[in-house]
Amino acid sequence: PLLQVCRDRIVDQGREDTEAECDDHRRRHEFPCRNAGGTRNHQLGAGIGDFVDRYIFRELVPPFLAGILVFTFLLLMSQMLRLMELIVNKGVGIWTVAQLFLYILPYSLVVTIPMSAMLAALATFTRLSTDGELLGLRGAGSSLTRLARPALLFGMATTALTLVITIWILR
Repeated sequence: PLLQVCRDRIVDQGREDTEAECDDHRRRHEFPCRNAGGTRNHQLGAGIGDFVDRYIFRELVPPFLAGILVFTFLLLMSQMLRLMELIVNKGVGIWTVAQLFLYILPYSLVVTIPMSAMLAALATFTRLSTDGELLGLRGAGSSLTRLARPALLFGMATTALTLVITIWILR
């Protein structure tokens, strides 16, 4: 009711609003205002793109980190058994075994980073779809390519990280 009263008062009366009135109503209600420059349409959700990008990016990070941990652990499990054998049977120091582990780690990260990025994208968009948030964002006018942009940027960042590990660390 309040939104309808304000919308009728501002838009349907045909009078021009001052810039301050228009900005004030846009901030409070997010609807079109009239000003000397013509009709300025402030759509519901205008300027929300950055918020959605940050939200999707924040949703990508936890499954990515969980994937890194799980996939790296699974990939290095056989190597860990060998390293434990060095400690128990050969009497090698823990510091030396930790260094050996750090030398092995980049080789597995080259494989697990892309796998984790894919897991994160799948888990994030599955959750967004299951909770109906994807449908709501689509209904608000966001295209699928617009919603996929944070995941694509995240994928490009993980690709760059993998490239850095491959070129400068593993050479």
